[in-house]
Amino acid sequence: IARRLPKRGFSNSPFASKIGVVTLRQIESFVQDGDVVTKDLLIEKRLLKKGWLLKVLATGTLTKKVTIEAHAFSNGAVQAITRVGGEAKVIQ
Repeated sequence: IARRLPKRGFSNSPFASKIGVVTLRQIESFVQDGDVVTKDLLIEKRLLKKGWLLKVLATGTLTKKVTIEAHAFSNGAVQAITRVGGEAKVIQ
């Protein structure tokens, strides 16, 4: 009888947080020196979807001094941002 009845239960997937990933290479391609990179700017550039959280990864290099506001950063991304004089701000 256990094989005949359909399996039903709880799935957490509708409630899971969606995390968008942006790399330093992508940020470098459109910023100027001294810019502030926010979540709204990345949504406008179509690098992030509305309602998603933002994580910045250290893929690529960053040569411009920028301030980046994101929900999470990789350790390498924080080091690369601060190495050129920029700032990595964690937002809620």
